[in-house]
Formats: sequence, structure tokens, C-alpha cells
Amino acid sequence: MAVKVLELHHHGIRIGPGEADLKKALHFYRDVLGLQVDEGRPEIRGVPGYWVYVGDTAQIHLMGAAGLSPAAKGQGMDPTITHVALAVPDVQEAKKELDRLGAVVLGVSRDGPASHQRFAGKYRLTFPLLSDPDAAVAKAYGVYKQKSLYGRTYWGIERTTFLIDEQGRIAAVFPKVRVDGHTEAVLEALRQPAAASR
Repeated sequence: MAVKVLELHHHGIRIGPGEADLKKALHFYRDVLGLQVDEGRPEIRGVPGYWVYVGDTAQIHLMGAAGLSPAAKGQGMDPTITHVALAVPDVQEAKKELDRLGAVVLGVSRDGPASHQRFAGKYRLTFPLLSDPDAAVAKAYGVYKQKSLYGRTYWGIERTTFLIDEQGRIAAVFPKVRVDGHTEAVLEALRQPAAASR
């Protein structure tokens, strides 16, 4: 089963921290391209920006930010990074297929239980999110790594998926996970009888 993508929801683009840069970008998208500004969308607190429609539903979010924004919860956890968000009909459909295949899904991050509860509620997650505040689990699995962002070096978790078989052995590893196509790749690996020999 592949997860069905309905449409592009939005594309977030960092323009730069200056009001002049943001106004120049708005002029291009609104006045040159003729895109309509969505006046009803709220800003990210402390980050000026504009939402413009591309067609009937998709939007571009122009964000006036550079470096870590005031909305960032830490390195690698900044809602102003350039990104693409896709709309899907039901995130839980993928979970049903994982259940059918006998997989148990656990999420692990350094965030605390309160943050996990908010995140799970926001995205209607039905699997446990485990807190690893001192990165002990991340270090044990070799995914706590030195990273670099905007010339700054820091330690963080490299997003990775591990398939662990019934005997507790790592059957497959998906390093540097990107959302696009990831669920399908994991489901395909679970369907393979030889997954445990990887």
C-alpha cells in the first residue's frame, strides 16, 4: 500500500530577515505573478511573512527569517526552515497497514513528554513517542551526530528509521529519512520475507 498524497499544501520559503527583502518578495509573487495574498493566515510568532495562493488551495509561505528564528525550539527544530508540506487523506491509513504487517511503531526524540503529547495531539498520532532527553538511545543506535547549520556546528539526532525483528536484531536501517516515499519504503521492507537478513 502506498500512502496517497492529495496535493501540495504549502511550500515555506525563507526570504531573509529584512523587511525590505520580504516586501520585494511579496511584490514579485503578488504584483508580478498575480498571486492572491491570504490575509487570514496567522504569522509564526516573531517571524513576519505572507501566505500567497498558487491555484485554489496550494500556498507559498514567504518567511522573513535567517538563522534560528524566535519560533525555533532548538537546532533542527525551526518551523521557518524551507520546506514542502503535502496533504494526505488520512495519516492513520499507513498505521493500519503497519498494524496488519505486525509492526510496532515507536517514535523517539530528545523532547519531553509534554512536547510529545502536544505533537501527538496535533498530528493525531496513535503510537507511543518516547523521550530520550540525554540522547542515550540515540547514541546507542549511532544517530547522535555532529551537524552543521548556517555555519554553526552542534550535536543532534540524524532522523533514522530502524526495523527491528522479533529477536531484537536490526533488520533494516533507513538513514537520513526524508518524508517523501519513506512510508512506502518501510512498508515494502516489512513485506519482504528476507528483511531479517539485511
